[in-house]
Amino acid sequence: MYKYILNLIKNIINKYLKQQQQNIKNYLQTNIKMSFKFLQRLVEITTFIILLLGIFWIVFSAILFSKDKDVTDTSKYDIYRGALALGIAFGILLVIWAIIGLIGACKKNNCLLGTFNFGIFIFLLVSIAILVLSIIVAANLPDYKDDKNCTQKSLLIDLKNLNNQSYQALCQNSCQCNFKGSSIQALQQGIINYSGTQGAQKVQDCQVFSSFGLSNQNSNSDLLKAIEDTFDCSGFCSINTYYVFSNVNNGFPNKDCKVELLNFIDDNNKRVIIAAAVITFFLFLTFILSICLCVKKPKGENFYERNQVGQYNNK
Repeated sequence: MYKYILNLIKNIINKYLKQQQQNIKNYLQTNIKMSFKFLQRLVEITTFIILLLGIFWIVFSAILFSKDKDVTDTSKYDIYRGALALGIAFGILLVIWAIIGLIGACKKNNCLLGTFNFGIFIFLLVSIAILVLSIIVAANLPDYKDDKNCTQKSLLIDLKNLNNQSYQALCQNSCQCNFKGSSIQALQQGIINYSGTQGAQKVQDCQVFSSFGLSNQNSNSDLLKAIEDTFDCSGFCSINTYYVFSNVNNGFPNKDCKVELLNFIDDNNKRVIIAAAVITFFLFLTFILSICLCVKKPKGENFYERNQVGQYNNK
C-alpha cells in the first residue's frame, strides 16, 4: 500500500513535470517564432526606408547638379562636380543594396543578408565620413563669413586680388571691351574704354590678363566666371558695376559673389548634414537589426532540430 501510494505520487509528479516541460517548450518555440518574425518585419521596414532615402539622395544630388550647372561645367573645379556624381552613385548603390536586403529578409536567405550586412557596413562608414566632413565645413565656414574684407583666408585673398585687378583692367585704359549698351549705360556702369564692334567681353580675353602673375589665376578666373553665371553677381568682397569674368553685356550686377558663394555652401551643407544624419541613423539601425536577424534564425532552427532529435531519441 505504501509503495503504491509513492508510485502514484511519483507518476503524478512526473506527469506534471512533463506537462510543464511541454508548456515551456511550446512557449519558447512560439516566442522564438514571434521574435524572428518581429525582427524580420523591422529589417524589412528599415531597409525600405533606406530604399526611399537612396532615391531621395539621387534626386537631391541630381537637382544640385542641374541647378548649378555653370559650376559643374567648370573643368577646373572637378571636386564639386565629382562630389555630386559621387552622391548620385551613392544613392544608386544604396537603392540596389536595399533591394538585396529586402529580398534577403523576405526569403530568409542568410547569404543575401550577409551580403547586405557587408554593404550596409561600408555605406555606414561612408555616411559617417560625409557627416563628419560636413560638420567640419559647418564649423569652419563662420571664419570665412567673418572675413568681410578678404584679408585673412588665403583663398579669399587670392579671389579678391584677381577680381580687383581684372575690374581695373576690363573696359578701362588697359583693355578695351566690346560693350553693346548705350553711352549713358556705359557712363552709369563706369565703363570707359569700349567699342560696340570689337574688344573683349570678359577679362580673360584681355592681353593684359596674362601679365597679372597671380597664384592660381586661371583656375580662380574659371571659378569666378562660374559664380557670376550661377548667382548673377560680380565682385569679391566688393560689388562690381559690370560683369568681369563672364560677359560685360550680361547686365548690371548688384550682389557680392563672396556672400553668394558662402551662402550657397552654407545652405547646401546644412541639407547634407541633415540627410547624412538621417541616413547614418537608419543604416546603423538596419545593420544591427539585420545582424540580429541572421543570428536569431540559426538559433531558432537549431532549437527546433534539437527538440525533434531529442523527442525521437526518447521514443
